[in-house]
Amino acid sequence: MNIIECKQGSDEWFQARLGKVSTSHFSDVLAKGKLKKDGTYSPSKSRHDYMLKLATEVTDGVTEPTFKNGYMKWGNETEEGAREHYEALYDVEVKQVGFCQLNDWVGCSPDGLIGDNGGLELKCPKGTTHNNYILTKIQKLPQAYYSQVQGSMWVTGRKWWDWASYNPRNKYKPIYSIRVLRDEKYIENLKIEVNKFVAKLQEMINELTNTAF
Repeated sequence: MNIIECKQGSDEWFQARLGKVSTSHFSDVLAKGKLKKDGTYSPSKSRHDYMLKLATEVTDGVTEPTFKNGYMKWGNETEEGAREHYEALYDVEVKQVGFCQLNDWVGCSPDGLIGDNGGLELKCPKGTTHNNYILTKIQKLPQAYYSQVQGSMWVTGRKWWDWASYNPRNKYKPIYSIRVLRDEKYIENLKIEVNKFVAKLQEMINELTNTAF
């Protein structure tokens, strides 16, 4: 793994991850198509759209703007506070990094690395979602984030990853976290699926950049 040191969200960061498959989109990579009446599968729209987005970044040399709703903006604004609260609560130092590159095609931008073996994924959801995590005492990582967290451990080689929900408006329990261990069987399958996606992405890029008519 190669760590490209830059501030996440900066021009350097966008350039570093240009055209690369990010663990935050592994759910799109894994998205399955639908079975048609003739027995064949139609490609997943989210998978195709993500592949096309990456191919376009390569052909155009820029990252297409991403739409951010209110909750996404809220998450960005509160992430630093979440990291500081986590550090104080568990008495650890969270190292901020830019882009962790596994190879020329795959990487991740973790919310932090901890010691030699750990990592951190922060989520800053709306209050009701945060409180529901607390009330249900979830001990397993929500499925929506499983591929991202396991993928981040694959890219970085880490043994565990803390997933934390943070809501600074909650005066009593602003943070709720669970520790996730490596799932080697899942990661092995993830490698296969990501490599398939990268191969198709390369084919798409070759078709778009082939100047022969």
